[in-house]
Amino acid sequence: LNGGIFAVPHIRGGGEKGDSWHQQGIKTSKHNSWKDIIASTEYLIQNKYTSEQKTVLYSSSAGAISTGMAMVERPDLYQVFIADFPMLNPLRSENRKRNASNYLEYGTVKDSTECMGLIKMDPYVNLKPNTKYPASLVNSGFNDDRIDAWIPGKFVAKLQSYSSSDAPVFLDVKYNTGHSGGDTLEEEIAEYSRMFAFAFWQTNHSIK
Repeated sequence: LNGGIFAVPHIRGGGEKGDSWHQQGIKTSKHNSWKDIIASTEYLIQNKYTSEQKTVLYSSSAGAISTGMAMVERPDLYQVFIADFPMLNPLRSENRKRNASNYLEYGTVKDSTECMGLIKMDPYVNLKPNTKYPASLVNSGFNDDRIDAWIPGKFVAKLQSYSSSDAPVFLDVKYNTGHSGGDTLEEEIAEYSRMFAFAFWQTNHSIK
């Protein structure tokens, strides 16, 4: 009724296509994951499923490494970028309160080769000044014990400073939530409603 296409690309780094597919998108091979996102987006645009003015890029948590780099590398492909409780500074991942075992996927700064891979995959590090970045909404949980609030916060501050477009760049901090947002169904619905409203607003999409 209201139009729109919801596309989920199975990028390298995921486990749904076996261990080889997973290994092709981690550590120093992480670039394959955002290259796959870019290729998928180009396919959708070339085949008239969408256009650059109507494409919204979304992910959450560690998935934001790949979507963040896709947006940073090809901002011209996306009208809107939305990141939910996102890891947008993997180079500093080991400085978090709870580092856990993420270094097994990202790599560690303690290894010179893996450190270079971390620099290459880091959306915060790779932002460029005077670049027309898309409208952006980044959600953060003040009590997030997986992605410390300073990670999305510093990314948004740098993006606001560097973007030369007139598009808004918002940081939405939830002060009473952790990594996954609200605890109730009503809170979850409200969160997704805000994200969809932002996407509809910035793509000039009217709801009948």
